Amino acid sequence: MPRPAPDRTALLDGLADHVLRHGLAGASLRPLAASVGTSDRMLIYHFGSKEALLADLLTHLARRMAAGLDAALPPARMDSEAALVASVSALMRSDAVRPYMRLWFDILSTDRTGTGAAILRIYLDWIAARHPDGADGAERTLALIEGLLVIETAGSPDMVDRIVASLPHRYAGDAGGAFQSARHGLPKGQKNGGPE
Repeated sequence: MPRPAPDRTALLDGLADHVLRHGLAGASLRPLAASVGTSDRMLIYHFGSKEALLADLLTHLARRMAAGLDAALPPARMDSEAALVASVSALMRSDAVRPYMRLWFDILSTDRTGTGAAILRIYLDWIAARHPDGADGAERTLALIEGLLVIETAGSPDMVDRIVASLPHRYAGDAGGAFQSARHGLPKGQKNGGPE
């Protein structure tokens, strides 16, 4: 008796596991199909095209990561942006999330379809649900976290540790300065981030 064809979600879960282990370099149709015990033609049947398969797969991975992050850091406003950055950067650097971060950089280096922007929106909404200022501060925090991940990936985890450790002092000493001004425009006397 032939075994039943896997449903789309089961396929995406298996494909996600493969891509997390092997990266996007291993994302050609035959290795993907082999990883879930099907043929490349069946993948096209289920998803329509390789491009649609990859877009669905990357969105599935982003949602799966967000669900895992939800479990580790439930949606509730944090007391400060510094605490949020410290908590999220620690999660992003954990063994459970590190494969997603490697994949995220793969996506950013190869995306020509706009999938990266869609995934970024998922993460931005995730951060906004925890940010003390909600959506108003989420973009700034996302930029800081992404910068920390680039520094980590470049091989300077000690620098990331120092930056994260300095944030509570930086935010406390800011007293409505540069970090707060991002919400209200540039401080008087500055243009494009520098003196006029």
